Amino acid sequence: MLASVVIPTFNQSESLRFVLEGFCQQTYKNFEVIVVDDGSSEDICSVVEMFQKNFDIRLVQLEKNSGRSVARNTGIAEAKGKLIIFNDSDRIPCNEFVQRHLEYHEGYSNLVCIGEIRELYFSDLKRVKELLLNEINQNFKKYKRLSRKPGFVKVIDHLYVNGKNQSSIPWISFLVGNLSIRKEWIMTELFDSNFIKWGFEHMELGYRLYKKGLQYGYNNEAANYHLAHSRSESYEELIRESHAYFYEKHSKKEVEKLLDFLFGEITLKEFDEIVAGESKIDEGIYYPTIKKKKII
Repeated sequence: MLASVVIPTFNQSESLRFVLEGFCQQTYKNFEVIVVDDGSSEDICSVVEMFQKNFDIRLVQLEKNSGRSVARNTGIAEAKGKLIIFNDSDRIPCNEFVQRHLEYHEGYSNLVCIGEIRELYFSDLKRVKELLLNEINQNFKKYKRLSRKPGFVKVIDHLYVNGKNQSSIPWISFLVGNLSIRKEWIMTELFDSNFIKWGFEHMELGYRLYKKGLQYGYNNEAANYHLAHSRSESYEELIRESHAYFYEKHSKKEVEKLLDFLFGEITLKEFDEIVAGESKIDEGIYYPTIKKKKII
């Protein structure tokens, strides 16, 4: 099966280079990569051209910065594969990344596969360039031990047992930096382009797909490595603004209570109980630790 990897990017030429190096090392070869340049001022074209002899890759350039929803929807429209894999331009895939996503969909026609996100911290990518390239070639033999799961990823782990969803709120795990879904499904429910800034465009789409009946699964073997970076915006302000629009679209209790969960007012188990009346999530596993901090 042909898989289409969609990578939106905005002024991340340096990290994009490492991400594309990761796709040079894939064990499964029948894939294409679509890089959508969301109006960057940096030279994204030259980075993409470096890899045209390594695998099927093409660049789509938007005239102006239009936001991640528009960029991803553009990539979806360009995709030729039956399976869409989303990967951000600062997340380096493991060598089996495409293969593991494809394998997870075998036997399923309506599955959302959430891959595992791990984080690497470097103060200067240029300084560690050669070391990082060697690690990519070695499938993160050394850096895998140095990486860690982001706080929010540790939390959503508890939605799943052996990769199977056990909750009424799996849509909060719709982390589009590492996720796959069949194109026939994503074409029916695209990202909402009214989400312009950083926010909940991913969870809102995940919510619509869940309400449409899609199953959710978690695959820790489909890992990618986030090159963590700081942000200047206030996360609390962005979260509240984006959530307000989310709740305006879907005025449901589960959407309303999402904010309480993210700001540590209720536990994951309590959130699930509010929605479903009961929960299989172990109360003792999770205690709220995400309070007015970066979420993903």
